[in-house]
Amino acid sequence: PAAAIPASVTDVGLQAFSRCDHLTAFTVDGANSAYAHSGSGILTNKAVTTIIQFPAGLGGSVDLPDTTTTIADFAFHGSGTLNVVNMPNSVTSIGNDAFSFCPQLGTVNVGSGLISIGNNAFMNCPQLTTFGFPTGPISIGNSAFSGCAALIAISLPDSVNSLGTSAFANCGALQSHSWQRNP
Repeated sequence: PAAAIPASVTDVGLQAFSRCDHLTAFTVDGANSAYAHSGSGILTNKAVTTIIQFPAGLGGSVDLPDTTTTIADFAFHGSGTLNVVNMPNSVTSIGNDAFSFCPQLGTVNVGSGLISIGNNAFMNCPQLTTFGFPTGPISIGNSAFSGCAALIAISLPDSVNSLGTSAFANCGALQSHSWQRNP
């Protein structure tokens, strides 16, 4: 089933559609001044630059729109059947808890523009095995990858300017890591 957002709705609260595990799409009235939906049914801001909410029942593999710059806090939180996310180079920011508690998320392909990963962004994604960090300046929030039990290897670029507390805590499968921080 889809959630229809009428023209009169100008504010969708944080986690308004949390635990809607059978929701497969958002449709937004074209006259809505605040929101739109991508071709795959993802709720976005009107300019389609910010991912507001992913329909948790959609699952599988998702390619974010090429115009995306920001993934909002809790946008994909708890999406139970999401496996793969492909982000364009235009994405600069992943919000707090954006992908937390996604039990099937195994692959995240980020673009070269990413500069900020929020607190708890990928917390408790037990199937996440690898994450390719871009080579430019980047900040990684507190507990960003905490509880990613299948994360095997990480290679942080020299350009990491901030690494949050417990960023990789409870990553029991982590076998190799590298980070040569510039002084």
